[in-house]
Amino acid sequence: MNSLTLLGVLTKDPRPVGDEERRGCRMRLAEASAHPDHPLYIDASIFGPQAEACLERLRQGSRVAVVGRLRFREWQRVDLSRRSEHWIAAERVEFLSAPVAPSVPDAESGSTASAPA
Repeated sequence: MNSLTLLGVLTKDPRPVGDEERRGCRMRLAEASAHPDHPLYIDASIFGPQAEACLERLRQGSRVAVVGRLRFREWQRVDLSRRSEHWIAAERVEFLSAPVAPSVPDAESGSTASAPA
């Protein structure tokens, strides 16, 4: 069995990945419960309707719980250096922070502001 649950904080806004047929999002989490001075940084990817919800509602600083499988990949860069990473193939993302209000343009000033929740 390969399953994990990780609680963390998003280090930046989630970004869309995939194409029209298989839309998803990728996000980077920082988990620091064991070592606050040296957090663990790991990427997570999720696809389908939950990816859309993540893209709409999560922002940098949002707290989440990610449930999924740990994956590993290796590749070689153009300069021939070898790279590798562990990442999470997420099956579920739970939002632990209040949802972030989407930005809407202010008609009078032209700036953006948070929409009322």
